[in-house]
Amino acid sequence: SWFHRTDVEIIRQHDENSWELDTRYLGGPDFHKLLIDMESEITDDRLEDLDMDIFYARPFGRYGLWKGGINYRYRPAADTRLGAGVEYLFPYFIHTDLVFYQADDHAETTLEVERKFMLPNRWGLLVKFETLWSSNEVEAQELGDGWNSLEQRTSFFYQPNAQLRVFIEYRVERLWDDRKEMARDEGEHTSEEGFFL
Repeated sequence: SWFHRTDVEIIRQHDENSWELDTRYLGGPDFHKLLIDMESEITDDRLEDLDMDIFYARPFGRYGLWKGGINYRYRPAADTRLGAGVEYLFPYFIHTDLVFYQADDHAETTLEVERKFMLPNRWGLLVKFETLWSSNEVEAQELGDGWNSLEQRTSFFYQPNAQLRVFIEYRVERLWDDRKEMARDEGEHTSEEGFFL
């Protein structure tokens, strides 16, 4: 049998002219899937960021997914990398996503941990943490050596049906170590926070 699911998330930072579009497609027969994950950001009608995974994915157990393929990054600088990772839903609905990327001049690891709490009357709360590690400094990719950042998202949402979720999100991102020093040298903020709709 053929299964497919497409998730689209549109986010706007309420105090800036900035939009984010996150799209995820998973489709295929029972044990062979095509997975496309794309994250993009547009600020003042300019594409600021684009990151896309095109992976072969294979479910395992009841709650796991192995995945591997290529990643294409257009901004902050164009780069194509190999990627491999695993997604797993742990008890108490804790969703984890661990991915390793290998480029010509460095390796990266991303980790996302997410927990959703359903409240009465179709309201809910979602808490998510994201972190990024790089094997060395790559200025063109805005990466520092070691751990680069930790981002925390807290979303309060209303879900009238399985196809729609409306939310307001509070986000805090803190840069670490070399990435923090790079931001300071360029006169940028080393931490950011804000509300997103």
